[in-house]
Amino acid sequence: GAVRNASRAPETPAIMMSGGLDSTTVAITALETIAGDAAADRLISFTACPAPGWDGRVGRRRIGDERPLVRKLAAMYPALDTRFVDAGRLDFDHLLDRTIALAELPPAAVANLPWLHECGRQARAAGKRVILTGISGNATLSYLGLPRLAALLRAGSWVALLREAAMSRRGRIGRLNLLRHALLPFLPYRLRHAIHRWTAPSVSGPLGFSAVHPDFARDTRVHERAREHGSGWHSPPPRSCPDGQIRILTSPFIQGDARAQHLAMQVIHGVVDRDPLGERRLVEWCLGIPDKLYFHGGRTRRLIRLLMRDRLPEEILSGPPARQAADRHLHLSRALPRIREMLNGWRGDPAVAGRIDLDRLLRVVDTWPASAPLSPRDHPDHLIVTSGLDRAISAGRFIRWVERGYQSA
Repeated sequence: GAVRNASRAPETPAIMMSGGLDSTTVAITALETIAGDAAADRLISFTACPAPGWDGRVGRRRIGDERPLVRKLAAMYPALDTRFVDAGRLDFDHLLDRTIALAELPPAAVANLPWLHECGRQARAAGKRVILTGISGNATLSYLGLPRLAALLRAGSWVALLREAAMSRRGRIGRLNLLRHALLPFLPYRLRHAIHRWTAPSVSGPLGFSAVHPDFARDTRVHERAREHGSGWHSPPPRSCPDGQIRILTSPFIQGDARAQHLAMQVIHGVVDRDPLGERRLVEWCLGIPDKLYFHGGRTRRLIRLLMRDRLPEEILSGPPARQAADRHLHLSRALPRIREMLNGWRGDPAVAGRIDLDRLLRVVDTWPASAPLSPRDHPDHLIVTSGLDRAISAGRFIRWVERGYQSA
């Protein structure tokens, strides 16, 4: 029903489809919805593919090029018209300023903008005005379910907890991940913080990812206020599946980046993106599902795997997750001279220089690695290289837009 409602349009919708569980589930459900409509066209799917020159580095148990998975799905469903989107010719910050002006916020997923906008352009060129997504799937049908470990601990279900721990260690859930999800929700902040620094020293604390200026963070009590409100990095892992699902649904990604994407698609390209996996009725149904249906026997995302068994290729059902915008490093590498000039220019703007650590960002640019770093061994500030630099640029451009008086798009 959710997919049918989202598909209402004068013409057959298109879909932005990855090789993951969520969007492929939406795609084949949409195919079933239009199967009896003689006037319906084939369902066009748009899948991002890495730009030529991509180094192929995405880390262990990750997929960067999803085309083989999509081809597997297309072989099962001939009515699917698969199209691969190469946004390599576009800048890393393609239409960033206009997206900021439309959404009135700085999108964090800047690396996604080139292929998202290219999807919108191609969809409109194909005569489509509605494009489906699976953005909310991680909080609904394909929720991981790992907070079930904390729920078992709180309920004193030791046998079940030990059984899950034993089965998980044989799978993809490591011991440290088990500790984080089962024990950390009940520990005091200082002890939780110490464990986090021991188990993940390279990402312990918000400054691992963020280029916020230390003086600004101190003067505005960024960390203290985050701790007081239990938000972001300071918040303990959820104690139940509904708690974790609600956190995702209310996260900056869903409420911020997804909103920016929606507005940009609608205004710039004349295409409305709809997320059936975030429909209220489906969300409420998923929040009432027992934790065991999400995580059991060491198996995450159990619900969607059960629902889509024999309907999706095994490579999608059991394969590792993909890394969106896997060619981000390539896009940023090509723009380094322009990025350096931009950062140096911001030194003369107190509103930006007082909030963003420009010296740190310029050091990263000056020591930019030849290939995508996966750990501190590849680059001491690898998290800024992989995700912090473009977010800081988005924040800086947002500050400049505000200074200009909220100029319209």
